[in-house]
Amino acid sequence: MAIFKKIALFGAAAAYVYGNEQLEAQDIEGDDLDDDEASEPGMPGGMPEGLDMEKLKEMMAGMGMGDGEGGLDMEKLQEMMAGMGGAQGGMPEGGMPPQPPKPELVMIESAEAMATTVANRKPAEAIFAIEGDEKAQEIAQKLNDAEKTFATVAYLKSETAKLTIYKGTEEVVEYTGDFEDFETVQKFTTENRIPLFGQIDDTNFEIYIEAAKKGIFWACLDPATQDEQAKKYSPAFVEAAKQQSGEESYPMVWLDGQKFDEHMKQELGCKTFPTLVLQRGDLMGETEEAIASVEKFVRSFDEKPEELNAESITKFLEDIKSGAHKAEDPLDELDDDEDDEESESAPSEEEL
Repeated sequence: MAIFKKIALFGAAAAYVYGNEQLEAQDIEGDDLDDDEASEPGMPGGMPEGLDMEKLKEMMAGMGMGDGEGGLDMEKLQEMMAGMGGAQGGMPEGGMPPQPPKPELVMIESAEAMATTVANRKPAEAIFAIEGDEKAQEIAQKLNDAEKTFATVAYLKSETAKLTIYKGTEEVVEYTGDFEDFETVQKFTTENRIPLFGQIDDTNFEIYIEAAKKGIFWACLDPATQDEQAKKYSPAFVEAAKQQSGEESYPMVWLDGQKFDEHMKQELGCKTFPTLVLQRGDLMGETEEAIASVEKFVRSFDEKPEELNAESITKFLEDIKSGAHKAEDPLDELDDDEDDEESESAPSEEEL
């Protein structure tokens, strides 16, 4: 299964477990819910801040979906999703426990407090910072309440209307229109929500769903220093992303190599770092034909990381487009995986 779908399923599972925790905390029985509550789909805006990921893994293992090594058994997770009314391998269409309400609009008291809020932003998170009078506050509230905002909305009362989007590592986008029409503002935030280069995880995968039908460009960073590397290489990826155009344009992302370690190695083929991977094709495809049609192109910079820059990233994409860089052979990948398994299972000299 494509790693993108695994991230999506992980997010759905987290929402499911979190919702069940809320039922237990409130002593609510599923039969007491009305139809609207019982069929409420996933969590708009991403996962709750207080979700304990270790507890999630324990609970998933207790539900029979652990892989025995701290991860998830994806086949059993898919079965659970299907049993809840969703398509095999997809998101549940009904039967979800009640979800917690969307976070309230963040009311900011001063410019300094706004700066602190932005500084504390997480890599996968986006912040829509809105300033202005009552009209701007009304816009901010509507954005916060909208179903597919997928961002933290913060409001600061001021004399001048202003909207700034903070996303990715250090990407900043300013809105220069007026605040008279909510639809115009919402259109701007929707079109500018996806960073040119940003972290993808179970809290924001939904913003990449449409793009994933064509392909995704992954940056595999060293899990031990991934945060530092993301900041170091971000300018290069942002610049390379700006050079993309037309059909040969893919979102550029990096993922948490500590949380998705095995998926990154086995599915993306990232065994050294930094490594670039383009998965080209419909990553959301359900048919065997769609899954088989996804191509994977890999280029590692582990021996010369200093050569990873905007030019080399663009060159990699150009080589793929021209045919100079060939897709990975699935059979070769299977051989590599078998070699890795044999190497891991072989006794060391000390053990002998």
